[in-house]
Amino acid sequence: MKPIASIGQVILLERSDKKQVAKDFLSYLVKPQNLETYIHGSQGRFVPVVPKLLADRFWNDGTDPHISVALKQLQQTTRLPYQVFSPIYAEVQSQNIWGKAIRRIVVDGLSVAQATNQAIAQIKQIFADWK
Repeated sequence: MKPIASIGQVILLERSDKKQVAKDFLSYLVKPQNLETYIHGSQGRFVPVVPKLLADRFWNDGTDPHISVALKQLQQTTRLPYQVFSPIYAEVQSQNIWGKAIRRIVVDGLSVAQATNQAIAQIKQIFADWK
């Protein structure tokens, strides 16, 4: 299965009275040395988009196989999340259909088939409502 690639974005509201402070912070954060510190601190939860940062020992140190293996997986072909292709699926994601299905199985004791059928029915309804 191809891993999902996504890019975090920043939103700066037009009416903000701290626009310059936000811009200054972002200018600081995206400097390679600062971005690298942030990414190291996140323990590899985020992969840098600056290629030279991927050469860092942090990503290639075999003593922590989780990070180096995750990087190898992400350097292969990735796929975009479904909501990129369809605002309808973005609605499915926002309603957390699959998370709720898992909860119904684990907490409520529904069978996998029942929870899956309910989730699929909800998704079909969302798609039908968008037509």
